[in-house]
Amino acid sequence: MKKFSVRAHLIILVMAAVLPVVVFSGWLALSVSDERRGAVERELQDTARGLAAAVDRELNNTVGTLKILATSRNLERGDFPLFYEDARRRLQTQRNWMAVTLAEPDGRRVLNTLVPYDDPTYYALRPKLAIARDSVVQLSDRAGLHPALS
Repeated sequence: MKKFSVRAHLIILVMAAVLPVVVFSGWLALSVSDERRGAVERELQDTARGLAAAVDRELNNTVGTLKILATSRNLERGDFPLFYEDARRRLQTQRNWMAVTLAEPDGRRVLNTLVPYDDPTYYALRPKLAIARDSVVQLSDRAGLHPALS
């Protein structure tokens, strides 16, 4: 039987002492990593829930405002000048809205709070589609209706 040298015994002794520390360190690093990953996932889920709640509130607010506009007595009576004022007031309460547009089922726009007839850019960008200024049924100093809706 071959005897091991002192050097071999010392190497084995050091390996026996260091190996458990290395294994434990690896296990600890994985455990901490898993714990941190779980914490990040929980934080992301909380953030997603918060964002979903905010989107839900915004959608409910938008749907509520659209329901109010849809049930407007001015709209039911076909009083578009007064409905335009209703739409303009509701538009001011919606910070994310750019315009209120009313369209017929066939897609023809009846009313749009975004593009005023007195804006020269409106005519410049729509030379063939724009309604002549003198043909517009004026609702206010800035907006009007298609003459077919008068």
